[in-house]
Amino acid sequence: MVVLSSPAAFASFLLLLLLAINNIGEAFQYHLSSKSHQQPSSSSSSLYAISSSKSNATKKSNAKKSESAALIRTLQAECHTPSLLLSKVGSKLSPKNDANGRVSSLVLVRLAKFAVERTNAAMCEDRTVKSTETTKRSQALLHNNNLWDEDDDPNKAIDILRGVCSTLAISIASSEAADLDSGVEGIKAAGVLSRLLDLEHDNNDASSADSAAIFMPLVQNYSNVAIDKMEDHHLSGLRWAFDNLALCLNNGNATDDLLPKHINDSYRKLNLPFRIRPGLLSSISGLTVSALTSQVKFKAETIHTTSTDKSVKERRLTAWEGESSDIQGFAYSGKVMETSLFSPLVLAVRDELVRKTGVSYDCCLLNLYTDGESGMRYHIDPDQGTLWGHETVVVSVGATRKFSFRDIPGLTKDNGDDDTKSSKKTGIVHNFYVLDGDTTEMFADCQQKYQHTVKTSRGEKAARSSLVYKKTRRA
Repeated sequence: MVVLSSPAAFASFLLLLLLAINNIGEAFQYHLSSKSHQQPSSSSSSLYAISSSKSNATKKSNAKKSESAALIRTLQAECHTPSLLLSKVGSKLSPKNDANGRVSSLVLVRLAKFAVERTNAAMCEDRTVKSTETTKRSQALLHNNNLWDEDDDPNKAIDILRGVCSTLAISIASSEAADLDSGVEGIKAAGVLSRLLDLEHDNNDASSADSAAIFMPLVQNYSNVAIDKMEDHHLSGLRWAFDNLALCLNNGNATDDLLPKHINDSYRKLNLPFRIRPGLLSSISGLTVSALTSQVKFKAETIHTTSTDKSVKERRLTAWEGESSDIQGFAYSGKVMETSLFSPLVLAVRDELVRKTGVSYDCCLLNLYTDGESGMRYHIDPDQGTLWGHETVVVSVGATRKFSFRDIPGLTKDNGDDDTKSSKKTGIVHNFYVLDGDTTEMFADCQQKYQHTVKTSRGEKAARSSLVYKKTRRA
């Protein structure tokens, strides 16, 4: 037993005790530190490995998302020409950095927009030429490096385009990563490109092979796509896209042979009362805007608008023709057009429609949209089902424009299939491009359920004409 005889001795003892306690604490901390650096036990080792693997996978996934986002920013900010679009974004795409197909879809949509603009510009340059081959030559210019910049190698550009389509095709086949809207919009853009690039305008085997090599993967990879989440506009868009692709991938195959059966069956069940038929009348010789304006008496007239309750001058020019002068005049927005007899070209188009569709029309509303600033808001045709029958067909001539259908606002639709249609949303828009020679058919109750529109296109100078054929309704 230690006896402390004085306060000084007690103080010395207390100091030594504190130092000893401090040394013991440091030794214990060192021991714990050493244990933490030892190999984990077998039971915790696997958990550590799994956690580490998940962490690495997350890091890689985030890196790919970051790369994808960076490519989208580049596309939006820097890609103002097809060349920049393909070199800065298209050439960098892969299934790894675009697993859901969003970037490759955006590239195709933007490239289709460029193709439309440049095709329209070529038509605009030729609009004073009255050659029967004006439109065909204008479209063929794209094959001669009109889409690509002057210093570009067209073959390299086509190779990049093939890679973009391949990336989107792989994403479509991946049910987990695929983005439905991106896939549909991408293949719709591919359908437009397949026609405007005009890779097989000379009908040789090599160019046909080029088209198949570029676009066929998109066609093939829709075979395994589920339709349970598809809305009406997805199905109508796919049908229209495959109709376009069939023109360049045909080789004897119709759209029904290309479009997967489960998608085609679902599209047919919709019973949509409208359809775009790409290229149905593109073979008619001499069907150009300039030829129409030389034969048809187009007029710019004043109409009364219900939205503003004012009289304004129409931006489009119009005419009304029929096979007989006894056919009633066409009236809308406070104006009435007198009936002129079919001009030769309008009659020739009518006769070709009869041969190809089996439907006979006896009158036609002609519209001339002089540039991209003129169009038509959403509307329904007047007196449909009263003065005029339910069958209407619109023939597009000249510049490419957007054409859309939408549900009539406030209208509750009943498609007669409670099991599949009651959950479908209303207010959906069906968007298409209409190219030279395309027809838009409206029939049955289309005008009771849907409005349609011709979109304006700011800055476009090329003209477009539409021939809207109708049938007089018999009592």
